Amino acid sequence: MRAIHVSQFGGPDVLKLVDVETPELKPEDTLINVEASGVNFADSYFRAGAFPGLPTPPFIAGMEGVGRVSAAPVGGLPVGQRVAFGAYGTYAEQAVLPGTGEPWHIAVPLSDDFPVESAAGLMMSGRTAYLLADQVSAQNAAGTALVYAAAGGVGWVLCQLLKLKGMRVIALVGDESKKDALEPFDLAAVVNRKAPDAEDQISLHAPEGVSVVFNAAGGETIATDLDRLANFGQLIWYGFGAGADAPGLGDAMVRNFMRSVSVEAFNGGLHSKEFNARSVTALIGMIENGQVVPVPATSFELADAHEAHKAMLNGSHIGKMLLTVG
Repeated sequence: MRAIHVSQFGGPDVLKLVDVETPELKPEDTLINVEASGVNFADSYFRAGAFPGLPTPPFIAGMEGVGRVSAAPVGGLPVGQRVAFGAYGTYAEQAVLPGTGEPWHIAVPLSDDFPVESAAGLMMSGRTAYLLADQVSAQNAAGTALVYAAAGGVGWVLCQLLKLKGMRVIALVGDESKKDALEPFDLAAVVNRKAPDAEDQISLHAPEGVSVVFNAAGGETIATDLDRLANFGQLIWYGFGAGADAPGLGDAMVRNFMRSVSVEAFNGGLHSKEFNARSVTALIGMIENGQVVPVPATSFELADAHEAHKAMLNGSHIGKMLLTVG
């Protein structure tokens, strides 16, 4: 079968199309014929070897996809069932969903007419957004949220979910051209974070501070966001687009200590399989009944995975990147 192979850590060009053997299955495993695979920022961490504990080369890239069950254990999903799934090695024509794996290694049934563009990002981007929205405390549920990367795969869904919860949403984007895409959601504000008056715009719409920040950037933005919080505010840090460190965090915590703010490092992979499956199923229902507009997608051929990564990293796209396979 064809697959995108990582033989060494590095930039996008280490992603190579190769022919490999069809995966061998254990009795409890499920084999899925992949229709499309979602491309996630986390895939770039895996490719670059950015953190300890991640897969080491050689490995097949990818973490989520949509496809059909080709082989399954007794009592498992029926052969031919269309699914959204999370597993390692999804940049390939076939992927194995292990029977005993990490909590996000799950498959959720999909109807045949659910668009592939909407399905390929459900398991990572969509699930992450759903779980992030669930982290808002009862005290902040009627407050104002600041959402980073609001035109990306997670942010697009998260903005809508927070509005449905009754929150005012200030969306941050990295380019003026992305602002129009979010206009239909009638958010409190859409702010270009690179604009000279970005801070003034945020303060205008949240004069007493923001209740919750969903930070996908890391780096120096963490300390900045602590200063943006209202009393009892939450900073939920879930990505590393600007860096895996947080310079100035200690000083910012001391500076804001008396306002009872909190910083939460969020890892959506820790929830149970049952909870993850319920979350994705709920999100599918919200898309099907029109409550949530699915993430727009830009498609690349499997062989062009390196180009998809380059496009993702330059931040010029709106929504989700996916690789078409089947």
